[in-house]
Amino acid sequence: MNNYRIFVEKKKEFQIEAKSLIEDFNVNLNENIKGLRLIHIYDVFNIDTNLLEKAVATVFSEVVTDNVYYSFDLNDQQYIAVEYLPGQFDQTADSAMQLISLIDTSSKVIVKSGTLLLFDGEVNLNKIKDYYINPIEAREKDLHTLSYSDNAIPLP
Repeated sequence: MNNYRIFVEKKKEFQIEAKSLIEDFNVNLNENIKGLRLIHIYDVFNIDTNLLEKAVATVFSEVVTDNVYYSFDLNDQQYIAVEYLPGQFDQTADSAMQLISLIDTSSKVIVKSGTLLLFDGEVNLNKIKDYYINPIEAREKDLHTLSYSDNAIPLP
């Protein structure tokens, strides 16, 4: 069993959510964002390669509307990666785990989801982070590590 990180991005003609975020940031934060790529991140733990291939094609993406990547070069890029805090319910991840268990009832796959926002040009990342990330339910995601911990330590 292996662990994988999958990046799923809508094809250009289906990027409605990304276009909506550009408008939101430009209007509400007085930014001048020209381009934004919104990429969904799935960290998948305890899965074999054959099941992963099936899950990528049927659970994590749609062939017609999505592009799937297994790695992403973020050097010299302005980006924000966001994930749910430990202990917060992640509907996307829960749905993915349930669907994978329908494909293979013996699987013990664990999924964690996140979002990656890649910006074209210079933006005020701190202002966008303060606006986009709700600290009660989410935090910045570290894309340099792929690990899973079930321990949720409450803060005072």
